[in-house]
Amino acid sequence: MEANSNQVSNSGTPTGRIRSPLAPFGLGLITLGIYNLVWTYKILEEMRNHALKAEITSGGKAVGLLFVPLFNFFWAIYLWFRIPTCVNTMKSACNTESDRMNSAIGLVMIIPLIGYIIWSSMIQSSLNNHWRSHGKVI
Repeated sequence: MEANSNQVSNSGTPTGRIRSPLAPFGLGLITLGIYNLVWTYKILEEMRNHALKAEITSGGKAVGLLFVPLFNFFWAIYLWFRIPTCVNTMKSACNTESDRMNSAIGLVMIIPLIGYIIWSSMIQSSLNNHWRSHGKVI
């Protein structure tokens, strides 16, 4: 379930959508991975807009480089560790560091399928908690 993407926090900064933690896996499975690209783009752009572009990788760059032959393998691995770091960067910019993510969470991705379920669920859950802390409740 997704809420309106144009919501603004109590402090006046844009917030992201609250999504089901299992949405990246479930919808990714149904769409043969296309939703995973959309999800990656959306969460990175939401974080950049919320944290006023505070050193967070752009969604366009993240997804675009996944289409570069040979490099895409290394870029995907890089993103497994970079996205949790971007979550922490956003939280630091908002002074809400109580729920920091360990960027080593990317190591769970060595377990096929189960690793992605754990990784994406933890990322989305952390984002959902952050959006709720800014007054966004569904």
